[in-house]
Amino acid sequence: QRLKRYETFLWLCAWYLTSLGTLLLNKIILTERGVSSQALGACQMLSTALLGAAKVWWSSSSQPERGPNRSSVDLESLAQTEQRTEDAQRSDVRATLVALGALRGLTVVLGLVSLAHVAASFTETIKATAPIFTVWTARVVLRQRTSGPVVASLIPVMVGLVVCAHTEVSYDAIGFWAALANNAVDCLHNVLSKKIVSTLGPVKLQFYTSLLAIAFQLPILAA
Repeated sequence: QRLKRYETFLWLCAWYLTSLGTLLLNKIILTERGVSSQALGACQMLSTALLGAAKVWWSSSSQPERGPNRSSVDLESLAQTEQRTEDAQRSDVRATLVALGALRGLTVVLGLVSLAHVAASFTETIKATAPIFTVWTARVVLRQRTSGPVVASLIPVMVGLVVCAHTEVSYDAIGFWAALANNAVDCLHNVLSKKIVSTLGPVKLQFYTSLLAIAFQLPILAA
């Protein structure tokens, strides 16, 4: 249990560091290099898809083949009973993947648009609304209820956000609403990912959504 806590702590630290590095690099590329948010978002999704493809190939090639551990009669009856449920699950997973691809591509573009108009610190401040959007989205999509004390604890967060937005020097309406929309879309993306991550696994889910995100970003990039 202690080793598991240490491992979780290390992954959280790695996530924070990579998020901070990505945020600062995006701000530098957008403001100092003059790269458009659409082009930068497409490059990010392309690199993510390529790395995801390599990871999917590595995972599939490193898994050893397993022999059947049941009799042929049991396997045949199991295949017949599972075939009906698999057909329904596949259509649901495909529809969810298409939605996730669109949401992921939209999240990247909105986040970069926000960084192009406001300070990086202000964009991160607006992300403090993520728990509120997550609570609402989880209740609508996953039917998960959040306790009253947790919901009440989110009220000071909203008050602080209003104060920060009112006193921010680099406030820009486009940057503010882009960051707020990015937060809402990102929370919906996370909730839907929770719905099918146990079916596909994190590696395949990341790869497929990256490919679909590129497809949805192509019209934006061409515009």
